[in-house]
Amino acid sequence: KARAEAMIAAATTGEDRAAAVDGVLVGGAKATLGQRDAQIKHLDTALAAAKGGALELALHEQKATALQALGKDAEAATEWAEVARLATTDFGKALAKLRAGDAHNPAAGSKAADAAKAKAAYQEAIKAARPGDKDPPAGPLAFLLTDAKAKLARL
Repeated sequence: KARAEAMIAAATTGEDRAAAVDGVLVGGAKATLGQRDAQIKHLDTALAAAKGGALELALHEQKATALQALGKDAEAATEWAEVARLATTDFGKALAKLRAGDAHNPAAGSKAADAAKAKAAYQEAIKAARPGDKDPPAGPLAFLLTDAKAKLARL
C-alpha cells in the first residue's frame, strides 16, 4: 500500500517526480525484457530526478536487484546499504541488510565475496528484524530473522 501511495504522490507532484515514476515503470519493463544494463542506465537518470522524493527508495531497490542479477555484487551491496538507509520499516531495513549480506556471501558464489562483510550485514539484518530486541512471533519479519540467522551460522 505504501508503494502505491508513493507512486500516486510522485505522479502528481511535478516534472522531476514524473521522471521518477517513469524510472520505476520503464526500469521494471527493461528488467522483464532482460535489458539489465539499459535498466541501470535508466534508473541512474531517474534517481537523479528522485533525490529526496517518494520513489527514491523503490528506485534504489530496483537498481540493487538489477546489479545483483548482473553479478555486480559489490555495487549491489552498496545499493542495498542505501536501501537500508532509506527504509522506513523494520522489514525494509532487515531485507536490505540480508540482501547486502548475500551480495558478499562466499557461499552464494558472490563475485564480491567477503565473509566479514557478509557477517556484519547479517548481524545488522538480525538486529533490524528484532524491534525492541524481541523476536517477532511469526510473519515476514520472523522469516527474515530466521533466514539471516541461518546464513550467519553457515559463514
